[in-house]
Amino acid sequence: MNVERLKNTAVDVWVFDSDGTLYTTTENLQAAVVELMVDFVCREYSLTRATAASLRLQLLEKHRTRLTLVALQHEGVDVERFIRETYLAVPLEKFGLAKCRRAFDLIVEVAGEKLVMTNSPAAFARRILTELNCFNFFSGIYGIQEMNFVEKPSRAAFSVLHPHLSCGKRVVFVDDKAENIEVAEKLGCIGVLWEQITPDGLEGGRRESC
Repeated sequence: MNVERLKNTAVDVWVFDSDGTLYTTTENLQAAVVELMVDFVCREYSLTRATAASLRLQLLEKHRTRLTLVALQHEGVDVERFIRETYLAVPLEKFGLAKCRRAFDLIVEVAGEKLVMTNSPAAFARRILTELNCFNFFSGIYGIQEMNFVEKPSRAAFSVLHPHLSCGKRVVFVDDKAENIEVAEKLGCIGVLWEQITPDGLEGGRRESC
């Protein structure tokens, strides 16, 4: 889909992924969150740190998920406490987060409601957007809890978009993962793969850093 054409088309709702789409994802930030997750498992199960790290990976495999939060939710762990002690405990100011310029050039230019749909907790996405001073661009966030602990690209995760699609709204879904775009399109969204958004707003260029 030609992004420049979309700018001049009546779009009711824009749905943006967060990590790697709205902001520059740093490996150091991801690693810091994982470290806090291992610390949590260590405390929760009274394990050594090495054993806790191994158990975390075992639980991911057991529950067939990439998300520690989802695995621990299945294990009956207090989800809100886990989020507070991991995602919300990481010092974001130390990681030099920056808005992805191309995404926000698009967000500022286009009309329509803007939402975030992320596999992270909504509280973490809210904290990221607040840190970037751009939270007010968005009217809502669908995080992993709102998606009933089912992560993209599972079709069930996209049920949060049903209220928009069922009433005939024109929904554009922007993500940096092709598999997520494919599912969104099957459900009726207009998909925009992140690499289609080139510096001049047209599709087809090579992918550049944010």
